[in-house]
This record gives sequence, structure tokens and C-alpha cells, in this order.
Amino acid sequence: MSTFFVFITGAPGVGKTTIIKRLAEELRLTSDRVSGFYTEDVRNRRGKRIGFDVVTLDSLFRGVLARKDRTGITSKRKVGHFFVDTTTLDKLLLPIIASRDAVDILIIDEIGKMEVESDIFRKFISGIITTEEKSYKLVLATVPLVTSKRIVKKIRCVSNSKTFLVTKSNRTAIYDEIRTTVTADLLI
Repeated sequence: MSTFFVFITGAPGVGKTTIIKRLAEELRLTSDRVSGFYTEDVRNRRGKRIGFDVVTLDSLFRGVLARKDRTGITSKRKVGHFFVDTTTLDKLLLPIIASRDAVDILIIDEIGKMEVESDIFRKFISGIITTEEKSYKLVLATVPLVTSKRIVKKIRCVSNSKTFLVTKSNRTAIYDEIRTTVTADLLI
């Protein structure tokens, strides 16, 4: 079985996560063979971004992915202004990796510079794109518009994929196009 990849890209804050969460909700209504995670902004009382959390699609796991303040983060890895907690991401990934035989649709928000700080995440993504791991029917993922990370560049070049560029002006209309592509591939 060949995995079909759908990538959603665009500038930060354009609505990629909103689209992927909405698609995840719809896909989970039609199949119990959907797994993955999304990232969520964490903001202070004034509305200023102070970090990111990582959340499984079933909301059973939520943890710190990154914070501007290093309090509670054991990792020394830093991306931009944020300290990245690879330990939390690794804990979230282990059950997702372990359940791969029971999953047809994998949703990842996002394959970005913070996430690739995790050795487990990089190995998992590399396995998916080189088909060393069990193939999924569909991998739906957000990827940054611009990156210097080799693994992100590599995944954006996989065959059997389609990439959608989300902008503020098209983010509402493009949802239907992405949904049509995803469901056509799955024959839902």
C-alpha cells in the first residue's frame, strides 16, 4: 500500500492548525482508525504567545511542547525564543507509534522546527517517508512554508503527495479543496 501525503503549508498564524483540527474531527466521525496530534498556542492573560502545547486528537494527552520560560522543561534545546520539551513530545509519540498497525490516517500538526528537535519524532517521520514503517493510507500534516531543517525539506519532496498553500484570503475556500482531496484518496 502506498501512502498518500497531504501537506498544508502557509505563514505562521494563517489557519493551518484550524484546518487540520477541523479535518481531524470530520475524519474521526467516519473512522476509528485515525491518530495523531496537533499543536496549540498558549497565551498569557494579555493574549501574548508564551508557548505551545501538544495535544492528541482524542484529547487524552496534553503536554508542554515549548515555552519562552524554561520552568519545568528539562530539555536544553531552544528554537527561536522558545525552550522545547522533547520529553513531552516523545511521551505523546510512543502510543501513536505503537498503534500504527491499527491506524489508516495519521495527522501531524506540525512537522516543524520544534518537533524535529525530538530524535524519536525525526526517526518516526523518516520511517514513514522511506516506508520502513507500516504504511498509512493517508498522512495529513502541516509543514512550515520556509525551513532549513533537512527532514522537513525531505518530506515535502515525497512522491504521491499534494501540498496546499493556505493564505488569509483563501483559508476558508481552500478547506473544501483539501477535504475533497483527502476524502477522494480514502474513498469515503
